[in-house]
Amino acid sequence: RFDPHWGGVGFGFCTTVGTAAGGLNGPEGVSPSMGRSFEIFWNIFSLHIPLNRRNLGLVSGFGIDWRNYRMDGIYRFVKHNVDFGVEAYPEDAFVKFSRLKTFDLTVPLLLEYQSVASRGKFFISAGGVLNFKTHASLLTRYELEGKKIKETAEDLHQNPVTVDIMGMVGYNHLAAYVKYSPFHICQTRYAPEMQSLSAGVVFL
Repeated sequence: RFDPHWGGVGFGFCTTVGTAAGGLNGPEGVSPSMGRSFEIFWNIFSLHIPLNRRNLGLVSGFGIDWRNYRMDGIYRFVKHNVDFGVEAYPEDAFVKFSRLKTFDLTVPLLLEYQSVASRGKFFISAGGVLNFKTHASLLTRYELEGKKIKETAEDLHQNPVTVDIMGMVGYNHLAAYVKYSPFHICQTRYAPEMQSLSAGVVFL
C-alpha cells in the first residue's frame, strides 16, 4: 500500500540567493555563510491521497520550520526604524556573529512516487511547501573597546506567506532534500532582496 514520506525531523544548511546585483550590500557580494547557517524542521503529521493502489500519491500534512542565516565576516544585519539592511561593523570591532532567524508553520503538497521493486521503500517526491512565516528576528554580537555589544531587532516585515519548491529522494527512513523559495524572505520595500535556499537530510 502507499505509505507517505513526510512526517519526521530534518536538518540542513541554508543561505540566501536572488539578492540584488552584487549581493546584499552592493559590489562586495555579502551573503550568509551556508556552512554556519542551518535549518531545523519537524514535520508533525502527514496525510495522503493515493493516485493508484501501489506507488503514486499526493502528500500533505503540517510542520514547523526554523532557519538561522548567519554571517561571520565584516558585515552585519542592522535595523534602522522600520528598515533593515547589511552594514559593516564599527572599526576595530571584534566580530562574533550576526544572524537572521525565521520561524514558519508549513503545509506541503507533494507528488510522491514509490518504487514497486523496493516495496515502497525507495521514493522520490517533489512539489510545494506553503510557509506561514510567523516570526523573524535579528541578533548581532561583537566587542568594541572592551565592551560586549548585543544588538537585537524584531518586526522585520517578513513576508507572511511564501512557498518553497521542494524535492526529496530517499530510502526507507532516510531522505535527502533541497528547498528553494522564489519569494523574498522579507518585504523588499523594508529589507534586502533575499530568497532562501537549503539542503540537508530528513529522518522519517
